[in-house]
Amino acid sequence: MDVLKIAAFSDGNTGGNPAGVLIGDILPDAVEMQRLAAEVGFSETAFAAPDGDNWRVRYFSPETEVPFCGHATIAAALQSPPTRSKPAPPELIAEALALFGYSPSDLDPAIPAALIHGGADHLVLALKSREALAAMRYELKAGQALMRRDGLVTILLAYAETPRLFHTRNPFASGGVYEDPATGASTAAFAGYLRDIGWPHGGAIDVVQGEDMGMRSRLHADIAPEIGSSSGSQAQPE
Repeated sequence: MDVLKIAAFSDGNTGGNPAGVLIGDILPDAVEMQRLAAEVGFSETAFAAPDGDNWRVRYFSPETEVPFCGHATIAAALQSPPTRSKPAPPELIAEALALFGYSPSDLDPAIPAALIHGGADHLVLALKSREALAAMRYELKAGQALMRRDGLVTILLAYAETPRLFHTRNPFASGGVYEDPATGASTAAFAGYLRDIGWPHGGAIDVVQGEDMGMRSRLHADIAPEIGSSSGSQAQPE
């Protein structure tokens, strides 16, 4: 089977997040999709096939199936499923801080740690400084155990340069990937969360991701005013 390899959310001709894409008449069985995703080796591979008047899409990382993946949809504009958020349990926050070597004083109190959802579940930790974001390190197996135990696809680490410009990093240990260079699903979920907490986003946010891993990517998310509504996530234009 021929799998296309396409980078989404690139910054011009550089960066972005490569994804595998296989479009067929029918979906392969789950074992074969997992094998192909492992062979491709990207953070996700999307498998799509017609399903009546619609399309059926499944996403696989090299090690597991994931419920939703933004960049692997390979669309000009991604409209996320409905978003939702809730406060993160204190014990989970403490474990995540310890995983990355952070302390509570590293967190930005204006954006409380939360569990966010926009097709998949993520933990968001907002940091006070760009330097703290750049210093992120963790042990892959420990991160994988934490994320899989709590059903987290990624942990989103974010720094607000301005109310509308964010720098982010996305450890994706749940899928066996140390870090994702561009994550449409978590960006859309994060945009929904900012709306939920009354953040002064002005209707949209821009995100720079992947810079600290040498794969600078740019994303843009439009934020509708209705609580729980989906967020549009797309590559940021030049």
